[in-house]
Amino acid sequence: MLSFEHQPPRHYLQQIQQDVAQIFRPSRLDLHWQVMQGGVQPDSFSRAVVVEVRGRCGFGRVAEVTPSHEPHVRLGWTAVNDGEVIPHVTVDCDQIAAAIAGARSQGFPRPTLPVLYHRLIARVLAHELMHALLRSTDHNSSDCLKSPLRVVDLWAPARLSAHNLEALRDVGRAKQWPVASGPWPATADQRPF
Repeated sequence: MLSFEHQPPRHYLQQIQQDVAQIFRPSRLDLHWQVMQGGVQPDSFSRAVVVEVRGRCGFGRVAEVTPSHEPHVRLGWTAVNDGEVIPHVTVDCDQIAAAIAGARSQGFPRPTLPVLYHRLIARVLAHELMHALLRSTDHNSSDCLKSPLRVVDLWAPARLSAHNLEALRDVGRAKQWPVASGPWPATADQRPF
């Protein structure tokens, strides 16, 4: 269930959904996307994750933001309360744009930046969805659970490890997981990407 601070264009949203679906495709997990809009109740699914998208999304933001040269920028996070992973993730489009702007200022070829931007936002979203779906704060060397992720890691398409694929398949087979509801506690421990 997607919640946007600033609604992106429809084509942008479709591209991100396709990119994330491509990452998850080997798991055979069937992802359904629904934009949350004022007072509309979400459809019922066996497992739901609320995705809060902050900032303005789109490659055009790269030219508008101050480049980030920090090695550990918080691009996204998953809510954790009393050690329990909550099915609520946040993706920060402004920070993602700043990370790509930083890559631009480090000499990455200009024609590759839109591709890197879209790969980064899809990878951040997939990373946080993995935490929420697997109810885990663990990181590993798998492309989607690697932390920190470097821009250079985006040259290759994302791959899920065999262990992650099996865990996601188990999620797909699970039944009776409650649909997420909000609001989530403001004091939740937020794990950086």
